Amino acid sequence: QLRFWNPDDLKASQSGSLAPQDWIEEKLQEVCEDLGITRDGHLNRKKLVSICEQYGLQNVDGEMLEEVFHNLDPDGMMSVEDFFYGLFKNGKPLTPSASTPYRQLKRHISMQSFDESGRRTTTPSAMMSTIGFRVFSCLDDGMGYASVERILDTWQEEGIENSQEILKALDFSLDGNVNLTELTLALENELLVTKNSIHQAALASFKAEIRHLLERVDQMLREKEKLRSDLDKAEKLKSLMASEVDDHHAAIERRNEYNLRKLDEEYKERIAALKNEFRKEREQILQQVGKQRLELEQEIEKAKTEENYIRDRLALSL
Repeated sequence: QLRFWNPDDLKASQSGSLAPQDWIEEKLQEVCEDLGITRDGHLNRKKLVSICEQYGLQNVDGEMLEEVFHNLDPDGMMSVEDFFYGLFKNGKPLTPSASTPYRQLKRHISMQSFDESGRRTTTPSAMMSTIGFRVFSCLDDGMGYASVERILDTWQEEGIENSQEILKALDFSLDGNVNLTELTLALENELLVTKNSIHQAALASFKAEIRHLLERVDQMLREKEKLRSDLDKAEKLKSLMASEVDDHHAAIERRNEYNLRKLDEEYKERIAALKNEFRKEREQILQQVGKQRLELEQEIEKAKTEENYIRDRLALSL
């Protein structure tokens, strides 16, 4: 059964014998039973805020709530257990607002009794799993409200002629905005108190289908986020690989340029060495040729001297 926490019950838990740990465990178990999930079941931020609204915890400190939401996982999800212990880590159960859905619902179901703990004892099973969706979500202004005019127009478009009388009968003003959570609870309660099992079965069936569709949407959103995350990782990997390839190519080009410069320098050094060697050899050859020429000239002079000497002797002998 969906249990709306009685404010008197909350006050009693603060002054009674229940320790904060026991109080948190009790409320955590209630929420898990109502939602039909385990304590480690994960919900998104919107549904967690909806729990606060539905269970009369609208006086949660904003900074504390944001601090808790800092621990959302990368998919924007958090387990119900972590959410509760994050909210109540100071050990003080929060006092619900005087205008909570509990008060609003109590106004509609005052003819039904509460047990000693302040919980409704005659809630039909079809009341389960209200948390997680509200009627007219398409008209939601982002704060959980919708204008009366737009709600009435929607009903009239669907063939409801006495829409104003219906809203008055549900104890809502015809001016300003309507809390969609309270309107959902009021409409739900009207279906339940009719004692018509067919209406209750229809309500339970539609709610089960809506819950299933919401879960599918959440699953698709998570898959979409995962695909986006995988795509981002692939793009980063692609960019990294492209950068590595560019760096590798640049390194190869630098190495080739270095090798070319080195070869050019080696070639120039070898050419210079060869030129120097050729110059030295040429000088040596020239020196050797000059020396040999001088020796030949000396031999020629010597031969001429001997020739003259022989001629002189020959002339004297004659």
